[in-house]
Amino acid sequence: MTQARVLLDEVSTMGTKLRWAGSMIERIVNKTGNVMNLALLLGAMTLICWMVGGAVAVLGTAEHSHHRQEMTEFLSLGLNLFGVVCAIAMAAVVLTT
Repeated sequence: MTQARVLLDEVSTMGTKLRWAGSMIERIVNKTGNVMNLALLLGAMTLICWMVGGAVAVLGTAEHSHHRQEMTEFLSLGLNLFGVVCAIAMAAVVLTT
């Protein structure tokens, strides 16, 4: 009977350790999933900024007003720079995981 109790205690202890390890793995997986979702969001924002910046640059060249051309150049530059910032942030997020 005492051997059975010792065995039962050992199994209980191992079960607790396995549960703890499982919860740690689950937390790591959830954190990595959230980080990768953030990286995907930053990548999508990068692509959108660059596409809209390019479209603004192309459409801005058709304007005849000098003031509007300057504004579209400024807007295009701002969108492209924001896209670069998002790309750098995405790379930093991916490299830190």
